[in-house]
Amino acid sequence: MKNFLLTAVLASAAIPVMAGTALPYSETFDTAADFATMTVVDANSDNKTWYHSDYYKSAMIDYSDDSSMDDWLILPAFSLAPGGTYTFEMDARCYSSFLGTERFEVKMGTAATAAAMTETVVGETLLKTDKFQHFTQKITVATAGTYYIGIHCISDAERRGMLVDNIALSDGVAAESPAAVTDLTLTPEPTGLNKVTVAFTAPARTSTGVSLTALDKVEIYRDKALIKAISPVAPGQPVTFVDETVTAGNHSYMAVAYSATGRGLEASADVFVGPGKPSAVGNFKVKETTPGDVEITWSDPTTDEKGNRIDPSLITYKVISYEIVLDSYFTESDIVEGLADTRYVHHAIDAGKGQRFIAYGVYAETISGKSTAVKTALFPVGTNYSVPFAESFAGGKASSLWRSEVAKNQSTAPAWTPLTDEDVADLASRDGDGGYVAMLGENTDDSARYYSGKIDLSGLQNPVLSFYTFNFGNGSNNDDENVLEIYGGTGSGFNLIKSMEIKEVGEYGWNKVILPLTAYKDKVVQIVFTGVTKNYLAIPLDAITVGEAPARDLAAVSLSIPETVTTGQYFDIEVDVENAGTQSVGGYVVELYRNGEKIQEAEGPELYSCTRTQVGFSDRLEVIDNGDNEYYAKVVCEGDENPANNTTAVVKAVAEAPEYPVATNLKATRSGNAVTLTWTAPDLSTAKPEATTDSFEAYESFATQGVGGWTFTDMDNAQVGKFKDITFPGITYEGSVQSFWVMDASMEGANASFAAHSGKKYIAQIFNYDGSQCDDWAISPELKGIAQTVSFYAKSYSSIPSYAETFEVLYSTTDTSTDHFVKLGTYENVPNAWTRYDVALPEGAKHFAIRCVSEGCYMLFVDDVTFVAAGATHGLEVEGYNVYRNRHKITEQPVSGTQFVDTAAPDGENKYMVTVAYNKGESVPGNEVVAGEAGVEAVDGDNVAVTTLDGKIVVDGATAQTVIMQPNGAIVYTGTGSHVEAAVAQGVYIVKTGVKVAKVIVK
Repeated sequence: MKNFLLTAVLASAAIPVMAGTALPYSETFDTAADFATMTVVDANSDNKTWYHSDYYKSAMIDYSDDSSMDDWLILPAFSLAPGGTYTFEMDARCYSSFLGTERFEVKMGTAATAAAMTETVVGETLLKTDKFQHFTQKITVATAGTYYIGIHCISDAERRGMLVDNIALSDGVAAESPAAVTDLTLTPEPTGLNKVTVAFTAPARTSTGVSLTALDKVEIYRDKALIKAISPVAPGQPVTFVDETVTAGNHSYMAVAYSATGRGLEASADVFVGPGKPSAVGNFKVKETTPGDVEITWSDPTTDEKGNRIDPSLITYKVISYEIVLDSYFTESDIVEGLADTRYVHHAIDAGKGQRFIAYGVYAETISGKSTAVKTALFPVGTNYSVPFAESFAGGKASSLWRSEVAKNQSTAPAWTPLTDEDVADLASRDGDGGYVAMLGENTDDSARYYSGKIDLSGLQNPVLSFYTFNFGNGSNNDDENVLEIYGGTGSGFNLIKSMEIKEVGEYGWNKVILPLTAYKDKVVQIVFTGVTKNYLAIPLDAITVGEAPARDLAAVSLSIPETVTTGQYFDIEVDVENAGTQSVGGYVVELYRNGEKIQEAEGPELYSCTRTQVGFSDRLEVIDNGDNEYYAKVVCEGDENPANNTTAVVKAVAEAPEYPVATNLKATRSGNAVTLTWTAPDLSTAKPEATTDSFEAYESFATQGVGGWTFTDMDNAQVGKFKDITFPGITYEGSVQSFWVMDASMEGANASFAAHSGKKYIAQIFNYDGSQCDDWAISPELKGIAQTVSFYAKSYSSIPSYAETFEVLYSTTDTSTDHFVKLGTYENVPNAWTRYDVALPEGAKHFAIRCVSEGCYMLFVDDVTFVAAGATHGLEVEGYNVYRNRHKITEQPVSGTQFVDTAAPDGENKYMVTVAYNKGESVPGNEVVAGEAGVEAVDGDNVAVTTLDGKIVVDGATAQTVIMQPNGAIVYTGTGSHVEAAVAQGVYIVKTGVKVAKVIVK
């Protein structure tokens, strides 16, 4: 319902009634038909004029961009007479106050035309708000006749328009009729009960100021309905009346006096009856009574928001919950409303179903509205975590309840974020499970809090919190000055446990911190980490634990080894060992295992509590180790209280050997302790041409062309972007349509993110200034044209996942024109760490291309590209052969022929392999053969092995029927199957399987 204020002046007997629209008159423009009674005049003919707004239920006019408004909204004709006073009322507002004020005036005339509007009713008036304002004016006329009232919009150009509503014109009041009552006041019951005290002073004069000698009565109306007639009443008499039948809500009261001459002028006022908006509840408390059930209590407010006393029986309550969405943004949900009690128990989560963060609030409500909410902070509810408690964010995901909250930020909100080992260059999880958590900020003094769930410390004699944090400082005036604070709480606030600068905890890398929780012994505790960035933008944490403090606990943290190694070359292995206990430890040993066998051990230095060391080893893999090799390390310490962390995770190292032709058809014949080996020389016609690895070290730094046989092509034709504080020599920005160039990581100002995969140079490209999609091509030199697999390393400059680069790999069978390339694949989300990519090219490929198609990212880096170039040959020459027995080389120098006699073969079964020694290196072995006990002849037979064991002839790998016979031809066994065991008497036997024949001696 509209807020329609109308002072209705009833007709006086002294004012003659003539033809025209009946009075009193009102118009609320609820329908288009109501508006149709108006006369609209577009005086400036700009086609911008008054119309009916069905949405606002009002008369409305828009605006003109070019000229001021000159438009009339003229009411129907009214018959007015002299000697009476008429009251005109209207509401008006701006459509929008955004662009300033609107202007209007109200005039009256004797015709419904703009020219006839000569008498001013409301002078030129400014509207400054988009809330309706009420305007009222008394009207008198000197001559009886037909009159028109017009509302004239005269706003300046480029405003926003105005609305008019609730127009009213009262009937005339005779000059000798009573004036309006004065001092009309409406006083609602302050406690909010349904009662209003109406007070006023009866008029002492007529509407023209002549003293009254008598009054007949004063009538009181509520919402246009008569509720009380007060009589007798004397002129000027104070009157009080209590309305006890009023209902709660908004009401309009009107008082009008009567004399012998008729009804007088009206006086009106509005009042709200009922309780006001209550003040907030008091004594607000929450308590988890059982796992997942939360008791919420509060006390009634005693006053409304203005301080007036309020009856509690008029108040109800709404209980709400808050949950976190998208880091620090919250959503509010109703739990219950209309509650009369001041206690409520909410079932937040089922027992045994984990924990959740939740916050509660309570509103007090009356018919006037609701109070401000009294709220709790977010807190965990549900089943407590037991000890020992551990969280390591494996795979970049938390396994328990945590939440991040912004403490302070300047632009982008900092947050604690679980990350994977691929998200940040040169930073991997401490425990090798592929994940950790880090507070990430973008500015100095960015800060965020990280809240755990509830952890029950019951049963711990010496509870401690331990975790790892990463120190980025390198000791060269780049100390990690970031701050980490740790707090503990039991449900009534948090207390500081420790504040530290990261540089205090240890050297570069992961460092362990152990903090006592004795203040929370046998309690349920919640842990909070607060990070503050100073000079590095991340504060990583990993392997958070809560439990009993061990005195003696050495941990084999990790084993570092190259992912790929070249056969025949030594490589380093580092084992991280850490003292996770409270006592210093010495006299321990670190054992190194390869493929399940211990190959080395080394004694470690003394370690103080919460310190670590690296124990180094060196190893070499031979061509016989080609492929995957598994390593792990184990720390052996007397009295260690936690053997579960004594062994590292298994780490694979792939041994890569050259793809040289191999010796084939290896056979072995044993006679006594001598084993004769024969084989077939390699077929050099099958040798592959030699691949080239381009590391870009030989080219001029920041060169954009003339880079060997590479072609760099920009196809987006967009101006490249630039960094705020870093410039690249020779790379221009304004107007540049740059593609790839040779990057030099040793340039001035380069940070660690610019490090090459090898050496100091690689090729790079940069984002477009307008953020559009890049189309930058690095096209290879001419290829051999054979089917081949090319490999290269690539990385994104930024560690932020949303800025990870995207590239395509394509090939051409003709030339370097980009139109001639065929796409092989698209590679998205390029990590911030150097990552190897292998792509198979089909036969006939003459060039391949790496095409950056990132959009709105930073830079793509490419290094160490390996391919077979045009004109490549194998260049191999056989220099001899190496013989291996039981995976150990037994020839000091390569043998020249294709036969070798092992004169010192140990008893029992022996396995032999032969490799080819080339001028460029050693091949992998060909087939392996087994020579058994003395007197046994071993045969390859496409991997068929014939041996003797405990009075049996054993055949493995057979694919055809196996026949065993005596030298005289007598058959003693026939059978099929890949594995045959035949019990025979001592003697000499002939074994035939398929086309292969072997002679064996069974003793």
